[in-house]
Amino acid sequence: MQADIRALAATDIKAAVTYYRSEAGPTTALDFVNALEAAINHLCQHPLTGSLRFAFELEFPDLRN
Repeated sequence: MQADIRALAATDIKAAVTYYRSEAGPTTALDFVNALEAAINHLCQHPLTGSLRFAFELEFPDLRN
């Protein structure tokens, strides 16, 4: 399964990488990218990971956080 990154999320990711690179250096920016990729891969392999708490509160039955 492949993740579908929405445009707003992609914009946020690029901003975070730019911020980490400028404020903490390229190693920290790369660590962020690696952690993000690991999290996305985990979610692709285990799509039921996460709490349903907000799904009930927002009335979105398939939403997991």
